[in-house]
Amino acid sequence: YESRCSRCHGPSATLPTAGPDLVRRVASMGAVAFAGRVLDRYGPALVRPADDAAAAGSPSGQDPRSTMQAWRSDPQVAMHIADLYAYLSARSAGLVGPGRPSP
Repeated sequence: YESRCSRCHGPSATLPTAGPDLVRRVASMGAVAFAGRVLDRYGPALVRPADDAAAAGSPSGQDPRSTMQAWRSDPQVAMHIADLYAYLSARSAGLVGPGRPSP
C-alpha cells in the first residue's frame, strides 16, 4: 500500500486526496471486485455499453471518470493483491489502524 497506493489514496487510505477513501469503498466490495478494479481497471469486462462513448472521447480511450491506472503489469501489486485487500478490509472493519500492520 505504502509504495503504490498512498500517493493517491493517502497514507491512511481515508484522506481526501486524488483518489477515493478506500476504507469506505472496500467495506462494500468483495475480494474479486477489488482485484478487478485494481488490476484491470480498464479491462473490457468493466466497460458498460453506455461507457463506450465516454471512453472513446478521452485521449487515452479510457473511461475519463477515473484516472486510476491498471496495476496488473506491476508485480509488486499483482502478487500482493490479496494482502492489499486483507489490509483494507481489516481497516474497514476496524480491526487494524492506519499505517503498516505489525507481523
